[in-house]
Amino acid sequence: ITNTLFPHRDIHKYPWTKFIILYYAIPDHDILQAIKIPFDDPKTQFFDNGLDGFPAFGLRPGSDVKSPYRLFIPEKLYSEFSIVATVRPNTREGGFLFSVVNPLETVVQLGVQIAPAGPSQPGNVNISLLYTDVNSHFASQTIASFVVPSFVKKWTRFALRVTSDNVTLFFNCHEYETVVTKRTPQELVFDSASTLYVGQAGPLIKGAFDFVIGLRKICDSDRTYNFKHFNIFYIHNYATLNIRTHLEILNELGCNIMGN
Repeated sequence: ITNTLFPHRDIHKYPWTKFIILYYAIPDHDILQAIKIPFDDPKTQFFDNGLDGFPAFGLRPGSDVKSPYRLFIPEKLYSEFSIVATVRPNTREGGFLFSVVNPLETVVQLGVQIAPAGPSQPGNVNISLLYTDVNSHFASQTIASFVVPSFVKKWTRFALRVTSDNVTLFFNCHEYETVVTKRTPQELVFDSASTLYVGQAGPLIKGAFDFVIGLRKICDSDRTYNFKHFNIFYIHNYATLNIRTHLEILNELGCNIMGN
């Protein structure tokens, strides 16, 4: 910030400047680094073509992409956040897109799971958000689950917007459904020895996923990423600014609502 931009030398006369400061001061957390290149196991980890010809990562059951969570996720999760994904499942079995599990690897503290909706709903799958305080629960807790049409072999974009009292699913450029939730605590604190898994939830919980997904980021700023230019999967913080409108999230999903 220079005097050329602010000739009065008083940024308080420009209240929007505080958002610029936050925008540049807060770092991103790129979990792509959890996938080592060259791949540890080329048979289960590979490059594939993503949307618009951009590269994407493919993972098959048997891949073991894991890392200490603190390399990529803050110690305390944001009170309000979104999870955005561009994914193409290769089988109907589904699995975990990602998970953060406790040191005993028996509880999913945070994760997104895609699974068949059951025999009573053929052709549908559940997209579920797991959010567990290990100080209060000994088993993984699903705080929101949404039934959507199966998208096996199809590139699909979806987002989960988490606020203080509800979770909203945006699916294929539509605000799909909102469910009321009660989260305790509002800011989830991970155990210091927790592990981040990509494409599974560890050797005990399992949930290995055979899928292709674009670049992954965990982001704690309120930046806009345009899916026309990035194939991404990231966690996005709402704390620095106001809650994003549904149109803004649809724009992030590449729905061309707000333009570039």
